Amino acid sequence: MRKRTIPLVAFVLIFAITACQPPAQEAVNSMADDIDAAKQISEDFDAAFAAGDPDRIAALYADDAVRMTPDLPAWVGHEAIRAGFALEMEQDAEALAFTEVDNVSADAVLFGDWATVRGTFTAVQTPAGGGEATEVSGKWIALLNRQTDGTWKIAWDIWNRDAPLPD
Repeated sequence: MRKRTIPLVAFVLIFAITACQPPAQEAVNSMADDIDAAKQISEDFDAAFAAGDPDRIAALYADDAVRMTPDLPAWVGHEAIRAGFALEMEQDAEALAFTEVDNVSADAVLFGDWATVRGTFTAVQTPAGGGEATEVSGKWIALLNRQTDGTWKIAWDIWNRDAPLPD
């Protein structure tokens, strides 16, 4: 009986010791690269938004993604997201022009092929017919998924303003 216990105890100790070892440097570097890539999405979004390119924005989203915009039904699927941004940009051109949009990724959490990125945004809003510009700020969170080609795409995206839009 005692002879069987010693190998079992030795195995448990070896397993425990190796499980407590810090991750290999290449794993740490890979995680840092993945977090940077996930955070890069907000910068890519800003560039596409500034260019007024709904196709480029939609390309940041997975095919079955969901975008949850305040005061609207969710946009579900790649085409609905592209169409939603196209309509939003068209309406902005007629009423309010958002300029100087700046998304800032505050932090990211990586878990396998998924990442959550949280951040804030500021934008300057100017009436299309002229008038005083106002600053709008808010926060957002996005769930991203690593695609089969290794890129990160937005799976779920939700945001809201810090205060209601002025009348």
